[in-house]
Amino acid sequence: MSNRGCSDSSCPFRSHGGMRTNGGCRCFGKGATMTPDERSQLRAWVHEMRVERDAAVAKLGRVIATLRDAPNALRMTQELLTDISSILRDKT
Repeated sequence: MSNRGCSDSSCPFRSHGGMRTNGGCRCFGKGATMTPDERSQLRAWVHEMRVERDAAVAKLGRVIATLRDAPNALRMTQELLTDISSILRDKT
């Protein structure tokens, strides 16, 4: 199998932009010993893995954005605690 995908529009390994062929995915090769059902199942599995990968990448992006904002959140928390402390001190 190719690790880069082929130029076919139905290739499950690669998402293409622009022009593509439609003669069938060549990543499995003619010498592959898979039945059409097995190829179909493998394509479905690869598609599922791509969807899961994309979801994980999106989640990681959100985590990174949160971590980048952490210093600001910490500063705001410190300011809030300082304000609460001074309010409590004024009441005593």
